[in-house]
Amino acid sequence: MSTVLIIDPSKPSLVMSSEVFKDKIPGITVLVANSGRQALDLLEQPNGAPVPDLCVVDFDLPDTDGITLIQMLRKNFRGPILLTAFPDDVVRKAVAEELFAYDDAGMWVPKPVRAEDLNEKIDRFLVGKFRVQRRFDFTPKTRLLGKSAGRGKRTPKFPGQILNISVGGACIQLSAAAKLKIGDEVSIELPIPKTEKKGAETAQLKSQVIWRTNDGKRIGIIFDKLNDPGRKGLERLLKQINNSTDA
Repeated sequence: MSTVLIIDPSKPSLVMSSEVFKDKIPGITVLVANSGRQALDLLEQPNGAPVPDLCVVDFDLPDTDGITLIQMLRKNFRGPILLTAFPDDVVRKAVAEELFAYDDAGMWVPKPVRAEDLNEKIDRFLVGKFRVQRRFDFTPKTRLLGKSAGRGKRTPKFPGQILNISVGGACIQLSAAAKLKIGDEVSIELPIPKTEKKGAETAQLKSQVIWRTNDGKRIGIIFDKLNDPGRKGLERLLKQINNSTDA
């Protein structure tokens, strides 16, 4: 049975959102928190509580803002996250700048919450399990670097072209068939924008093969072991792609 975690300091809003979920999915477990800290404690130390399948985060929290909390939640929560907020320019700007790479929180629910608005998001992200990470068309040449077979052995290199990329992974068309298996760890070369200077530098981001075609020429990878510099670099790249698309 599904579980949802609603983080909202407003009791009327909590009650309204809870009732929508209970009417939509009979038997659903609804967990509630009224601050960011309480929500993180629930996720980090569940004490037997079920792990939520979806989180609903209000923008105005007593100890943080919804955007910051969503970024913290994404470090250890892989499910969809919905943002609720009273519409204003601050919210719209924050969503556009910080949540552009995600389909779930980016499609935020205006407050006061209406049942039909929330039901639409429940159908999409909880019932339908719609993809939560937005894919960007991005087609530069790249290389995958495999693991060396041992000391003195050359690192295997697989040239190819990226077909699309997201904050969670990428699809690559290889130049030739590669003996890569599902679960293999590889690094992908990406042109990461520099933080302060113009231009970009080639970085190697760790990833893992999660699917491949039978001919071994097209594969999918996920970024599942990124450190903070790697994650921030990837986000800068996606923001650059997003801005060039909107221009």
